[in-house]
Amino acid sequence: MIDGLAHLTVMRRGGITPPNVWLTLYGEYKKPIKPDSIELVVIGDVSTDDFRPFKGLDVTFCVDKWTALAEQCLDKLKEYAYEISVLVAEYGDTIGYFWSAEHGNIELDDYKWVKQFHDARKSLCRTEKETAERLRLEAEAISHVPSLGVNYGSLTH
Repeated sequence: MIDGLAHLTVMRRGGITPPNVWLTLYGEYKKPIKPDSIELVVIGDVSTDDFRPFKGLDVTFCVDKWTALAEQCLDKLKEYAYEISVLVAEYGDTIGYFWSAEHGNIELDDYKWVKQFHDARKSLCRTEKETAERLRLEAEAISHVPSLGVNYGSLTH
């Protein structure tokens, strides 16, 4: 069960899309003061929880150690969330990874390349120089994370 999920549902039905949603295993839920960030707490089995309020959200999923419950939560989050930062304390220095439906698992150190790639893809190019810079930034990101270029074909045309 996710403590605070009903509050997220009310927010979403009211047209509020919090840019910062945290989901942690165990702890104590505190109602958010502002709608810009909400931290929900998993306190038990989530098999009957409705994860639709997570639809399209960026979620940070934090756990102390990886368990079957953590796996169950992540699987359900992947059905709805846009992107998930998975942080696991027991992983030590490698602490976790980043996941998106588009790219799958990406190491946290490589997230900057995913961001650079998508920022470049969204940039408006009015001149040949701007276009060349956009292509350079995309190619640089792909050189570090080759899976970024898989869905986009050749970037040179």
